[in-house]
Order: sequence, then structure tokens, then C-alpha cells
Amino acid sequence: MVLMAGLCVKSLHLKFPDSSEVARQGHNSRQASSENGGNDEERTPLSQQELLEVTEDEMTCTTNLKTPSASTLVTMDEPPGTVSTAGAGGGGGGGGGGGIYFASCSSSKPHHHKLGSYLKRHRTFLVSVALCLLAWIVFAVVTLYTVAELRIQCRENVNSGLLLDSVRSSTTTTTDYHPGRAESSGGNLDNSTTRSVSTSGGASSSSPSGLAPPEGVCTTFECVTTAARLIGAMDFSVDPCHDFFNYACANWNKEHIIPDDRTSISTFEVMADKVQIQLRRLLEEPDNNVTSEAMKKAKLMFSSCMNVSEIEQVGHGPLNAVVARYGNWPVASSAPEARSKWVEVKNMSVEELIATIHRDLNIVIVVDQWVGPDDKDSKKHILQIDQPDFALPSRDHYISPQWSKDLDAYLQYMIDVAKIFGHVNNKTVRKEMKAALQVEIDLANFSAPEAERQATRSALYNKLTLQQLQDQIPEFNWTLYFKTLLGYELDMSVEIVAYGLPYLKSACVAIKKIPKRALWNYAVWRVVMEFVPHMSSAYLGARADFHKVLMGVSQQRARWQQCIDFVNDKMGMATGAMFIRDHFKPESKDKALEMIHMIRKAFVELVNEQTWMEKETSEKAKEKATFMNEKIGYPNFLVNDTALNAEFDTLVVNEDVFMINVARLYAFQTKRNLARLNEPVDPERWTTSGPAIVNAFYNPNKNDIVFPAGILQPPFYSASYPHSMNFGGIGVVVGHEISHGFDMKGRQFDRHGNLKEWWNNATAQAFYKKADCFSTQYSEYIVDEVGLHIDGALTLGENIADNGGLKQAYRVLGPLSNMPEFSKAFNCPAGSRYNPPPAKQCSLW
Repeated sequence: MVLMAGLCVKSLHLKFPDSSEVARQGHNSRQASSENGGNDEERTPLSQQELLEVTEDEMTCTTNLKTPSASTLVTMDEPPGTVSTAGAGGGGGGGGGGGIYFASCSSSKPHHHKLGSYLKRHRTFLVSVALCLLAWIVFAVVTLYTVAELRIQCRENVNSGLLLDSVRSSTTTTTDYHPGRAESSGGNLDNSTTRSVSTSGGASSSSPSGLAPPEGVCTTFECVTTAARLIGAMDFSVDPCHDFFNYACANWNKEHIIPDDRTSISTFEVMADKVQIQLRRLLEEPDNNVTSEAMKKAKLMFSSCMNVSEIEQVGHGPLNAVVARYGNWPVASSAPEARSKWVEVKNMSVEELIATIHRDLNIVIVVDQWVGPDDKDSKKHILQIDQPDFALPSRDHYISPQWSKDLDAYLQYMIDVAKIFGHVNNKTVRKEMKAALQVEIDLANFSAPEAERQATRSALYNKLTLQQLQDQIPEFNWTLYFKTLLGYELDMSVEIVAYGLPYLKSACVAIKKIPKRALWNYAVWRVVMEFVPHMSSAYLGARADFHKVLMGVSQQRARWQQCIDFVNDKMGMATGAMFIRDHFKPESKDKALEMIHMIRKAFVELVNEQTWMEKETSEKAKEKATFMNEKIGYPNFLVNDTALNAEFDTLVVNEDVFMINVARLYAFQTKRNLARLNEPVDPERWTTSGPAIVNAFYNPNKNDIVFPAGILQPPFYSASYPHSMNFGGIGVVVGHEISHGFDMKGRQFDRHGNLKEWWNNATAQAFYKKADCFSTQYSEYIVDEVGLHIDGALTLGENIADNGGLKQAYRVLGPLSNMPEFSKAFNCPAGSRYNPPPAKQCSLW
């Protein structure tokens, strides 16, 4: 039951905006680092009365489905591979692992005319549709299997009115989970009901009628409110064998309206909203009780971000100072002094320009560079280079006519900002910005589609010395580039890992042929674009106009929300330290760890049963699962002020202009990353931004799974929940992340996090054959409202992880290893939507 309650954390319905808008999401940064079954009997889905016949053991429903990480795009015309980890965007190990944005109950709004773009960027909506067809089947299995088994046992208890009255009384005195309202772990129901303090699931409480609660019935506050939320989300008029998604979540959708500043609303977003409100309170409260300097710096950063009057007063003066470092912005240099400044820097080389911008501001242009674990020697940090991310969501946006409206909006955005910056208003601005945009279009053309990059990680990896790199790409002065970036000259024998060499060769040749003014306009534009969100209202207005087209939102988020997002992303360990001290108890770690060990054991059991794996590979797979390192809640140093302060000791934050603080922060990030060169990799170091985030990760370079405190919250997890509720909620997330270690990308790394081929040929071929089943299956799923297909190839890694994660969670809960239980529980006939022929069912783990 709890499975469906948690699932309806994010249900799916569509809200179509004006046809000029299209839903999108942003892109990531590298450095951040079933079997057949059923019969033809008459279907008898359970009634609302029967669903109230719940014991603790019945509350075993799971919480979420999984969507691809933010760097994964869904496209109709290009079948890329998948990204299971988002840290390096497919190009290295510099960042953290792959994140999740689960889709259980959610509401999304795509565009009619640009649904392809929507499918490409808004994976929360996309994968919700696809995975509901599979994951909801499994959710129902647990729910109905346990209900069917225990219905007779429980009926006498329900007739006494115990649980029913508890639910009714709780719904009259408690409020469902809602952003901005902290969920209470205590509190009274009504005067006639006493809540049990036990968290074992076998606890009892006094019933309204004065009867002793029956053994095995969970009547704690958490169980009762979860049951109420479950029932409130469901629509019992829907045939579960035809549309299980709406059967479980239709009423959730009706009760959650999509805000004008978003393209969707989901339980993950609801949870994130709650975390934001908690962080706001912590960041705004007086410093009296704050002993950590790192926390004080985070609070100062937030307060300067919120000082809108100061931001408006200084205008773009601070931005002028930043841009002046690179010879001003040619397109906006109409004044004589600006033109002379531009002339002065014409002697600066391209290598010096892009290296200086990266060093000063951590902004990537032409060549991406970072220091991260060596994919083939995960204990060592090494310099790495790759193709960069571009301003628009994907390569296709620059080269396919399908995205021409987005490209036009991007050009207009560039023109509008240039006019605001330089107080110019003439035809030359459009001409110059079109030339600058053409630079980005050319570079995007040189880049490889994500499909090619994810198919075989080892094909991307090239380790070579600086001398060898210079010999292969002589058109670019790599020695000068690294000297400018690092502040010292590298020995020519220093090793560097280069990904995407074809791009690097083409791009480095091309930029030497591009007119310098066009290249400078583009480079400085990327600098200005990075600072626009932190500027005055004139700049924010231009950005909002662009986002109306690109993201399909009619309003921008509230200022305080944007400031929380920024500070939590850039100073996540400081904000996270504040969060875990108020909102995450240490004992929650122990219970979560116990559950993870049980789910991992279930995965090992699944591996044991696979007949398609050769024994040698099977043994190594079990070793890798056993060696996975768990990071739960938060890194331990966050409770030590001295260690926490050391993380931000060189960062200067003052109560002055926000943009100055932002520039300092960007420089601090680059300096901190480059300082890791030649240092050993700390296996205990978190590569995520911080613990106050609603997400989970798998990091292949360290073979670790990360579950921040932000996601270890109700309704997914609580230390006071019975085991069944936690397995049904966060348990599926845990299983999902474990499965990422064995998907298309993760399987290429061994138990130590090294890129290594440890699968024998026979097993690898069998894996790809089974994986192709998922790719074909998901590609056949259609978004009914627009008649477009999902790209099963691009979402393959996520689909594999979803299926594996669900099975592992259920293995802990009971003997449910295959899918026929769903069709049996609901009496779905063979060949129906959720009981397809065996040939169309896919299974890997």
C-alpha cells in the first residue's frame, strides 16, 4: 500500500501551455562533480474498503520510478546511449555520480509544436510515461499480493473499525505532505485516538472503540497518515489492468496544480521545496548560534543574493570590471575608450583567452578541463580534457531544423543582453552576435552525440603525454594553455587523459581560422551569460523572455528560491551542515545502512540466478556489488566545525555586491579543483554538491552509492517508519543505484572503480542482447497525448536500473522475483497491457 502512496509522490498528467513554449531542463557540469502470467478470469480490483484492510506487512509498496540523469537527453531522431552518472557528462570522472529524478506521481506541461524538444529535455515527464507501464506493475504486485494473502486475516480487524476509524480521524486532524509544511513525526490525531511511539511496525495503539489493536496491525501515526495519503491519491473507478497509473495516482494529479514557474510538479519537487524552506529558515536566522565560519559565509552569500536593491543600484558595473579583464566585449564597445581597450588585447592568444576565463571564472569555452580520478587508475588524480557543454540543451539544437525556434530565441537573447550591456541599438549588434553564434554552432557540429560517447567508455579514453598531445594537435599551443591555467609550466612528460580527441582536433584547428572579433564576442558572451542570473532586473527580463521559449515557463522562480538553489549548489557542504544538524538524526544512518546491506544481498541473489552469465563474470559481479561503498546522509566532517571551515578557508565572502561574491566563488572553485592534481584520491570524499539535495547517485570511479540526507526524508524514508515502508520507498532508489554499477556504462568499471573489461565475450554479448530487449520495449511506448515515441536507446541505462532496483527491493520484502504476480493479483488476462506475451517481456537481473 505504501508503495502506491509513495508512488503517487509524482503522478503524471499533462498541462499544455501556449504553443510558443517548450519544456526543458538544464544541463550538468563536469567538475561538480518479467515473466508471463495471469488468466482470463473476471477482473476484481480491490475496493477502497478492502484497501483499508492493511497490516504493516501489507504496507510494502514502493515509492518512485527513475528518470535519466540531468545530462541524459531523449530524442526521436538520434539513438544515443545512456548516462548513468552525471559527474563528467560522459567525459571523465571529474564529477559526481549519476543523479535521479524519479517519476512516480507528477504533472508536466509540454508543447504541441516542440514536443521533440520536450522529450529531449524533460525526462521527468517522459520517463514517467514509460516507466509507469513497467514499474507500476511491480508496485501493484507487492500491494495486491500481500493484500490478497492477508485479506481474510485482516477482515475481522477491519470490521471492528480499528484502522478505518484511525484513518478517518487522522485525515480530519492532519494535513497531507505539502511544500512549506514540515511533516511532523508526532502530534495528536484526535482526542479519541492515541498514537503508538513504537517504530517496529508491529506496534499498536489504543483504538477509538477501546479494543486492543490486533497483532501485526500498524496504527502508528506514520502508518495511518501514509494509508490516508495512499487512498486519497487513488481513483478506484479506473481499471488497473488497463491504466494502473491513473488507478494509483489520478487524484494526486487533480490536487496538484503546476505552478507558472515550472514545467511540472512532482513529489521530488515537493520534497525539494520543503528542503528549500528549511534551508531558508536556517540561512535567514541570526548568526548568534552559528559557530562555523563556513556556515557564516553561506549565510552572507545568501543575504547578498537577496539584496536586490543593492544589485539594482550598482547595475552592470561589476560585470564591466569582469569583462574588462578580457579586453571588453567587442560588440558592446562603441565608446572610444572601449574600442581602444579591445585593440590592446588583440595580441592575447586564443589559448590564453580560454585558459584565463576558465582559471578566473570556472567557465568552459572550446575546451573543457578538470582534475579528476583517472578512469584506469582510480586512486590517482590526473588532468583531463574533453569537449565542452554548450549553452543550449543538446547538440541537435544547433544543427537540426527541428529546434530552429529555440536557436532563434537564443540569438535574440544574445542581442538583447548585448544592447543592455553596451547601451547600443543598431544593426551591427545583430550582425556581430550572429557571427558569435555561428562559432558555437560550428563547435557543436564538431562535438560527438552523447550516443556515441556512451556506447563504449574505453573508446573515449586516451592517455597521452603533453608532448604527444601537442604532436597530435599542433595547431593549438597546449603548453601555453596549461601554463596560463595552472600558473606554472608543465613538463612535457606529464600525462593527460583526453576524451573526444576527434572534437578537440577539429575545434582547435577551426578556432585558429575564425575571425578574432567573432571568437572574442562568443567567448565574452559566455562569460556574460553566466552572470546574467545574478544581475539587475533588465538582464533578468531578457533571460525570462528566453526561458519562455526554451523552458516553457511563463514566470521565473521567486528570488529567494533562486538564491537558495545557488548557495546550496555552490556551497552545499556548508548549507548541508546546517541542514543535517536540524533535520537528520544520526540514527537514521544506521537504519538506512542496514536496509542497503539487505538490498545488496538481494542483488547478489539475483546475480546467482542468472543463467546468461558465465561463472567467472558472475563471481566478479558479486564481488563488485559486495565492494560497493555506501555514503549515507552526509560526510562525517560536517559535524566538525574545524574540518568544515577548512573546506572554505580561502573563500572570501563579504556583505557587498552579490556579483563580486559570485566571481570570487567561481575562482575559488577552479583553484580548489586544480589543487587536487597529483594528490591521491580520497575514497571517503563526497563528489556531490552536498547533503541537502533530493537525489541519489552512483559514482563508477569509486564504485560508491550516495544517498544524501535530503532524499532520506518522508515520504521516501524515515527512521521511524516500519521496514516495509522504507523498502517500498527509498529501497527502490537504493536498488536503482546499485543496478547502475551494472548498466551499459557502470559495467565497464571494476570493483575498484577502474575502467576495465572484466566481462568475458559470451557474457557481454548476452548482456547486450538482453539490454536490446529493453531498448526495443521502451521505444514502443508512446506519449498518447502527442503520439510520439520514447527513445529507448537513450534511456537504456536508466531503464535497466529501474527494473533491477524494483526487483531488489521486492526480494527483501518477499519471494517476488518475477512479474506474473501482478497479473495474478489483478486477474489481468494474458495479452493485456500489463500481461504481454513472454516474448515481449524483458528481464536482465
